[in-house]
Amino acid sequence: DKMRRIDNPCDLIPKNGSHIPGDYFLFIGRISKEKGVDLMCSSFSKTKQNLKIAGDGPDFLALKEKYSSNSNISFLGWQNTESIQMLLKWCRALIFPSIWYECAPLTIKEAQSAGVFCIVSSLCAGKDLIDNHNGITYNPFDTNELTNIIDDPEIETITNKVIDSL
Repeated sequence: DKMRRIDNPCDLIPKNGSHIPGDYFLFIGRISKEKGVDLMCSSFSKTKQNLKIAGDGPDFLALKEKYSSNSNISFLGWQNTESIQMLLKWCRALIFPSIWYECAPLTIKEAQSAGVFCIVSSLCAGKDLIDNHNGITYNPFDTNELTNIIDDPEIETITNKVIDSL
């Protein structure tokens, strides 16, 4: 009882009701094996749903090449803060597919502060930021589970519930 949780500080986008869900899902972060980007892309390769990937890292070029035939997957490269805010404003949902235990992921908090629904790996501490109103968790090693989530005909209703709760 002498310990208390202090979340990692970050520059949060103010909740001002400006989130307007668009037609794409969004990943923001380092493009590396432990982030689960390849598994996420595999899920999206089975669907027509759009995915935008903002970030750079050691696996950027290899994954961009691997998924180059999938017109619904866009690798944007590194983006500045203003671009990230615009991507968050217009995305359907943020996907956080990490396959390792990240203890304080800021990306989820930034998305939530913008009113964005989050689809989060059940393997990282980011799952603790998810409840019935702001997101859903999934097993990142089950690419069919993520495909089913993003292809769910109710996804628009599900992702809009975050906006309605602001």
